[in-house]
Amino acid sequence: MTTEREKLIDHLNSFNDAVLITGAGGAPQSRPMEVAAVDDDASVWFLVDTQTSVAEQLRGDSAVNLTFMDGQRRFLCITGDARTTSSIDAKKRLWKPTFAVWTDKEPSDEKLIALQVRPTEAEYWDHSKIDGLHIMYAIGKSMVSNDEPDFGPIKNEKIAP
Repeated sequence: MTTEREKLIDHLNSFNDAVLITGAGGAPQSRPMEVAAVDDDASVWFLVDTQTSVAEQLRGDSAVNLTFMDGQRRFLCITGDARTTSSIDAKKRLWKPTFAVWTDKEPSDEKLIALQVRPTEAEYWDHSKIDGLHIMYAIGKSMVSNDEPDFGPIKNEKIAP
């Protein structure tokens, strides 16, 4: 039987990118991030330049939100606590060649830190089985029958991390 955590990890591993939202206690700021890794405890890791607003906002408030989505109409939202480390071993473990596109820093650079988000809440939506034609048909049918539209298999679940 799959545990809630295993289910969450499976969902997390199916996404490459997330939108990281910081500043929950003040003015929220969102930015796209490439996922560096997902750990067995469902922690999500990123690499961050210390000279960005991400690092600055995390110093004042560790509460963050992550939003994942793909072109298949699947969504995952996570609320969590963030912490950073400047461990060179952690940064080397997380490093991917694609990170060179957005930073000129190397894992050994002091201005590059690893960001860990530990989920406290998670919710997943899967609308991937629904296409535009199905939606139009369901709306048309509901207009004729005066019933609520049946869009088919929409999956929504809260997942305990």
